[in-house]
Amino acid sequence: MTHRSSISLEKKLLIINKVKEGKVRKKDILKNKEMILKNVEDAAISVKRKRLQTCQFEDIDEAVLKLIVVARGKNLPLSGTILKQKAKDFAEALGHHEFEASTGWFKRRHGIVQKTLCGESADVNLQNREEWVMNVLPRLIENYNANDIFNADETGLFFKCLPNKTLTFKTEQWFGGKQSRERITVMMGRNMTGSEKLKLLVIGKAKNPRCFEGVKSLDVDYEFNKKAWMTNEIFTKWILKLDKKFGNQDRKVLLFVDNFTAHPRDVKDKLKNIQLAYFPPNMTSLLQPMDQGINYNIKQHYRKRILTNILAQLDGGTSVFTIDLLHAIRNLSTVWDAYVKPETIANCFRKTGF
Repeated sequence: MTHRSSISLEKKLLIINKVKEGKVRKKDILKNKEMILKNVEDAAISVKRKRLQTCQFEDIDEAVLKLIVVARGKNLPLSGTILKQKAKDFAEALGHHEFEASTGWFKRRHGIVQKTLCGESADVNLQNREEWVMNVLPRLIENYNANDIFNADETGLFFKCLPNKTLTFKTEQWFGGKQSRERITVMMGRNMTGSEKLKLLVIGKAKNPRCFEGVKSLDVDYEFNKKAWMTNEIFTKWILKLDKKFGNQDRKVLLFVDNFTAHPRDVKDKLKNIQLAYFPPNMTSLLQPMDQGINYNIKQHYRKRILTNILAQLDGGTSVFTIDLLHAIRNLSTVWDAYVKPETIANCFRKTGF
């Protein structure tokens, strides 16, 4: 059942308070006084609302609400689809066979909204982060020069995608079209001072892409598999090559990576010049310097550069634009060299406790 009124709950609360003080009489408001006060006190509805909705199946309502409280207490994500299915399950268990599930009414009644999950930033992780930064990290880095402390991380890139926002005329409808889902994985790494970058590792799907024909050398290391993902074999090959490089430079290096399953721990036994360190599980977003906006910024600059190239082709009279893997690699390498400043890297390391 729904009680409707053109007066907002904010005004109703004001009237209720005035009635209590003996300044005004408003019987139709006071009829729902207890319900209004309870809902607002429980933060179930906004005082700006003009409609107060009540629930026909209060036992189902209560069961779903408890489910949300428990799930959020455990930091578990919930979707409208899951909520709807659980409401149906509760209805069957409680004997309400005529119940039709709809999450809209429930969300409005209880002030529930959908939000993007922010990585792994639960309170417990914040506490664990402080403990790791204060007690574990200093012991790991104490014997290394800042120039010899590195962080490497991989990220996926839809290399044919353009920016998803544009300037256009107010009166013009804009349809961006379907974006390409052709994906590569890129491994990037820098040292703590920002003075040295690792050569990019790009993982594609093809062993010998057609666009590589006639190309004598690439600006990156290139590997492949059917899904263009990082694998144990690719990571091992990459880090052994890096270990040899530092050996030729007569350097001992500390390299931090996350706990991704494709970063096997047994590879540590094969390394002579690299000490491999892993961030704690479920805290990568809080502790890894490369996760502090660097990966995101590189993608943004890459897409802007791709768009600039297309506009240049347009100026030259080209009507068909192509972005192949070779173009992607060359533009990615340019962005990696030009747009990530040493001071930016150093700040990201400091931000994560180094």
